[in-house]
Amino acid sequence: MTTIPSKCGHHLVAFSSHFSKFKQSTKCSNPLSIHCVDGVKSRNIPKAGKKSISLESCEAIKCHRPDLHVYPGQKLCTTCIKELVKLKTKEIMKKSNTSESELEDMEEAFANEFSDNNDVFSPMRPISRSLKITSTLEIQKKAIRCVYSEGRKVKNAFLQLHEPLIGEELLLSSKSNIGNCDFTSAGYEQLMDGIKQKCQDLKMKPESSIEIISLLTLAPVSWSRQQKSTFFGVSDHLVRRSAILKRGKGLLAKPDKKQGRPITEDEKEIVRDFYLCDENSRQLPGMKDYISVRTRKECMLKRCPRCPGTEPLKTFLTIIVANIPVIKFNQWETTDRSMLVQKELRNNDFVEELAKKIDTLTSHHIISKEQGKYCKELKARLLENECILQGDFSQNYSMIAQDSTQSSYFNPASQATIHTYLAILNVAGKISNHSICVILDYMWHNTVAVFSFLKIVINYIKEINPHVNKIIHFTDGAASQYKNYKNFLNLAYHKNDFGISAKWHFFATSHCKGPCDGIGGTLKRLARRASLQNRIGGVVIQTPESLYDWCSRNVHNIKSFFVSQIDVQRNEDMLDERFKFGKRIPGTQSFHSFIPIDGNRVEARFLSISNESKIFTVNSQLAQTANYV
Repeated sequence: MTTIPSKCGHHLVAFSSHFSKFKQSTKCSNPLSIHCVDGVKSRNIPKAGKKSISLESCEAIKCHRPDLHVYPGQKLCTTCIKELVKLKTKEIMKKSNTSESELEDMEEAFANEFSDNNDVFSPMRPISRSLKITSTLEIQKKAIRCVYSEGRKVKNAFLQLHEPLIGEELLLSSKSNIGNCDFTSAGYEQLMDGIKQKCQDLKMKPESSIEIISLLTLAPVSWSRQQKSTFFGVSDHLVRRSAILKRGKGLLAKPDKKQGRPITEDEKEIVRDFYLCDENSRQLPGMKDYISVRTRKECMLKRCPRCPGTEPLKTFLTIIVANIPVIKFNQWETTDRSMLVQKELRNNDFVEELAKKIDTLTSHHIISKEQGKYCKELKARLLENECILQGDFSQNYSMIAQDSTQSSYFNPASQATIHTYLAILNVAGKISNHSICVILDYMWHNTVAVFSFLKIVINYIKEINPHVNKIIHFTDGAASQYKNYKNFLNLAYHKNDFGISAKWHFFATSHCKGPCDGIGGTLKRLARRASLQNRIGGVVIQTPESLYDWCSRNVHNIKSFFVSQIDVQRNEDMLDERFKFGKRIPGTQSFHSFIPIDGNRVEARFLSISNESKIFTVNSQLAQTANYV
């Protein structure tokens, strides 16, 4: 056999595979004719072992014994193997002049041929090695993170399978190509975790199902529906919709929005015909076809020199009621109480009365808007040494009891006067609201009661913020409680009585429900519910004192105080001496801001933001003056 100086792995495998086809046998090939009797091959040739002669071993044997019929792929029995080993030893001893390199080659060939640690070359060798390598994969259904380690096993097995088949050079190039497309498991894991976190964030937002379905299309195809639902933390319904969307539109597609019940063309035509009909609308030239409502202070208060007054309104109303000689209507009248009274007036008198009422209403509207705006601006720029104190009388609370007797229905239940405050403070640069409620058994809503309330409330404000040295009062314009000469006299002495300067601003009468109404309503609602529940061992709320005790223990967001009738009477005795010298202010109801100048004078303004003001003396011992500033 001619020695091939060099051969690649591919031709080595091809030659061995082609040649071994002619030597397929389970019997020993008998290269040394050991199993022959008288030169004739015996029929009882022993079974060959697993070892076979490789191409390298065949070349080594032929170099020293060309007469032997030895070919690659032949299988040998144990006896023939031993004889070949003996023959190798004899040939080495016989040919002492053999070069050292040739002996080393022959020894290496035989050592590789028949050692137990190495396999000989054969066409089955790559297959056997492949089975051993692939047996290490053990790919089974595992958790999602196990997919990454299984991928690495497949890659290593791929490289090992190619090593005996394609040779070293092709293997190196194959490794470099695989390395160019290598995606680490850490990057894949980060991608999945990022999609999962995005899905969790979108779940907190309304109408986010469309975005979640779009992200779920990135989930691996090999994952089951349950795996996707568990890993991303979404419902099975969204997973199904994402799978359908992915098959239809691909990755990161968004589902179509629901159209609902679309409007047909016939319905649109009906709407157009309705608005184009002359009975419902008319065509306008685009000039003088709109009105303008002026809400400026000068216009609403009739201070504009071009204001026509109420004459255009009277003319308009006269045309409407010209054919009605006598007009019957209902009107609210207030004496000691408010009553709805039925009246009859001639048409001319009715027009005069209605025009007068409408003229007053415009002033009331601008006053309510401007005073509310001023209060809002003060809250926005409140200083740490200031306090805005809104106050109002709440409706008296009537005691109620569960399962009351019939006679209690005909006997009026005891009541408690409730006055609420909202204190707005700037504490350490933060605006805070404090709800306050004063309960008393004194039924008169007058200036003395208000003074008694302020003595307790102002001390509480000092406890919250000791830096407060100015209080800005906001109340409605009730004449019997706040807007009277007695309260203005107390305002002039505010610094002396409480050690804090003050201003008093008034909202428009019956302006709207404010925070003080909410405080009183909440307190009475909770007390009424507790009385009707009548728990075992609970406190029965039947007196103003018991109402205060219950509120102090159960209503923690509202600070409650109690003022007895004795305390009010004591303050009344002290204030009577002061009120003897009080002086009424002309046109009191037309002013909505009062600022004390000293102990005897106050500055009155029509609105809190007005630049024009009047100064009045509120003590009769001094002459009353009125100056424009």
